[in-house]
Formats: sequence, structure tokens, C-alpha cells
Amino acid sequence: MYENKLNAEKVNAWKEERHDIPECESCPLYPLCINLKKCERTKHGCSEVYRTLRIERIKDQMKAEYQRLR
Repeated sequence: MYENKLNAEKVNAWKEERHDIPECESCPLYPLCINLKKCERTKHGCSEVYRTLRIERIKDQMKAEYQRLR
């Protein structure tokens, strides 16, 4: 029978961060990117295309918020 309980060990494994990628230290997305060990993107590395798209999206959100507050 299925129990609605989370396996604490598995949940905690997803909370572990990586701190061994030097490029992340200077990345403007670092505060948003939690860099989890189990994340597929972390395993294969972040790409310039991904960073560019995320930064552009953040800029668009900032512009929209600025326009909303004017």
C-alpha cells in the first residue's frame, strides 16, 4: 500500500549543493542558480546560451516591473 511519506534521505540528497565549479562564482545568475548536485544541468555544465537566455529574461522582468510602477 502507498504511504504518503517522503524519504528524508532522498529529499536531503536533492538539497546538497556543489561548490566545485569555479565559473559559478562569477556568474550573475549564481544567486538564482542553486547549483544542486543532482541537477542534470549541473552535471553537464551550464551553457553560455542558457546564461544569456536567463539574463535576458531577468532584464525583461525588470523592465516590466519598472513600467508597472511608473
